[in-house]
Amino acid sequence: MEKNYRMLRTKMKGAFRAVLLLFSMLAPSCANAQKVTVTEFDPNFHIYLCFGQSNMEGNAAIELQDKKNVDKRFRMMAAVNMDNLNRKQYEWYVATPPLCRSYTGLTPADYFGRTMVENLPDSIKVGVINVAVGGASIKLYDEDICASYIAGEADWFKNYCKEYNNNPFRRLVNCAKKAQEVGVIKGILFHQGCTDNGQRDWPVKVKRVYQRLLKELNLKEEETPLLVGEMLEKGVGICSGHNDVIAKITTTIPNAYVISSKGCPGASDGLHFTAEGYRMIGKRYAETMLKHLDEKKEIDFDYSENMFPIKGTSFNPSLCYFGTYSGTASIGTFKSGGPQGFGGWRYSKGVDLSAFNYLVVNLGRGAAKSAKVTIRLYDVDDYLCPCYKYEMGTDKDALIDLHEMTNENGEKVDPTHIYMIGVSAEQDNTVYIKSFFLSDDGQNPTIILPLEQEKAESTQFFDLMGRPVFKPNHGVYVKGGRKVLLK
Repeated sequence: MEKNYRMLRTKMKGAFRAVLLLFSMLAPSCANAQKVTVTEFDPNFHIYLCFGQSNMEGNAAIELQDKKNVDKRFRMMAAVNMDNLNRKQYEWYVATPPLCRSYTGLTPADYFGRTMVENLPDSIKVGVINVAVGGASIKLYDEDICASYIAGEADWFKNYCKEYNNNPFRRLVNCAKKAQEVGVIKGILFHQGCTDNGQRDWPVKVKRVYQRLLKELNLKEEETPLLVGEMLEKGVGICSGHNDVIAKITTTIPNAYVISSKGCPGASDGLHFTAEGYRMIGKRYAETMLKHLDEKKEIDFDYSENMFPIKGTSFNPSLCYFGTYSGTASIGTFKSGGPQGFGGWRYSKGVDLSAFNYLVVNLGRGAAKSAKVTIRLYDVDDYLCPCYKYEMGTDKDALIDLHEMTNENGEKVDPTHIYMIGVSAEQDNTVYIKSFFLSDDGQNPTIILPLEQEKAESTQFFDLMGRPVFKPNHGVYVKGGRKVLLK
C-alpha cells in the first residue's frame, strides 16, 4: 500500500499545484496581507500547533467563500516566508488562507480557527501555526532520522522540506517558542497517516513526536491535548484502514482525541478531502477542543492504591501495538498483539523507585522461549528509546536490582524517574501475570499506601535517617518498622 501511495502522490503533485495556482490567480488577491502586530504577552491569546502531511498542508483549492469574513481574532503565524502574500516568517497575520505555505490549499486549521472564535468570548484570540509536508511519513518529524528519510525521497518532496530548513519539527518548535512570548499554547492538531497506512507501531511514533514537543516547549501533557484526524472513511478513501490504527492513539496518549471523518466528502484520488470536507472536519476539530475546554478530560496517569495493580483497567495493554488484557484479583492475562508488543503501567510524571532495592515479578506460568517474554523499565517516556530489559526465558519469577539496571547501549537506567514498567512478548503470545511488587529484601513486598489512608492509620512516621516526621507528604518513610511509599 505504501509503494502504491508513493507512486500516486508523485503523479498528482504537478496537476494539483497547477490547479491551486489557477485558483490563487482567480481568487481575491492577498497581496496586502493583514498583518497583526503582537508585542506583549496576552493569556487570552490561545495558540494551536498544527502539523502532518498533505491533508494538514491543504490539498483542496481555496474557494471564494474561504477568503471572506475571516475574523481578525483568528490569526496565523507564517512558518515560512510567503513572498507572493507579503508574509514573513514568524510574524502574525489575519488567518486568510493559505495557512501553510504559498500555493497550499484549504486545511482543517482554517475552519478549526473560525469555529473556535465564533464560540469563544470576544476577549479570546486564536492563533494557529501550520507546519506540514505533503506525502510525509511520521518519520519526517523525528529529528533522529529525518535527515536520512528526506535523503531517500523525491526531489519535489525535498524542495518542500527545504522551506523548513530540512527539519519541520525544529521549525515548528522555533515558531511555537516565538508564539509563547505572546500567548499560551492550548493544544496540538495532527493529521497524517496515508504514507504510514496500517503501520501498527504508528501510535508510538506519534507519541515520540508529541512528547518531544511537550518537553521542548515546557508543556504539561494533561493540559495539552493532541487532536488526531481520521483518514477518509471506508468507501471514500483508499487509506481508511489506517483509522483502526488511529483509534488506538488514545491508549498510547491518554490526552488524545480522535476526530471523525464520517460523512466528509473526499476528492477523486481517494486520499484527500474536498474543500467542503476540510470545512467539516475542521469544525469537528474545534467542537472537540471546545468540549475539552469545558469539561477538562479526566486522566488517571498515576495509581495510588497499588503501584502495579493487575485487576481492572490500570494495566495498559497497548503501550506498543494493540494488545489485550483482562485481570482479576489473582491473575492478569496479557496478549501482546504485535512483535514485541508491550503492556504495563505508565507514570506520566515519572516515579522515583530509588528508595527500593528490587522489583519482583511473578508470572502465573512460564512461557515458551519463542514467546521472548521480557520485563522492561524505561527512564524516558518513549517506547522507541533504549530501556532496561530482563529476558524471562521459560522462568516464572524475576528479581530485578533497581540500582544495577543498564539499557541496550550499556547506559545506566535511572531509578529516580521511571515512566513505564511492563512486559513485552512476541505476537499472539499470552503472558499470565501474578504480581509485580517493590521489595527491600527481594522476597516480601514493601507496603505502598495512599497518602491520606496512611495518615489516617498512624501519626508516627520516620524519614530514612530515622528522624521523626510529624507532617509527612508524598515520599518514602518508615512506619512500624516497615518502609512505606506515600503517593
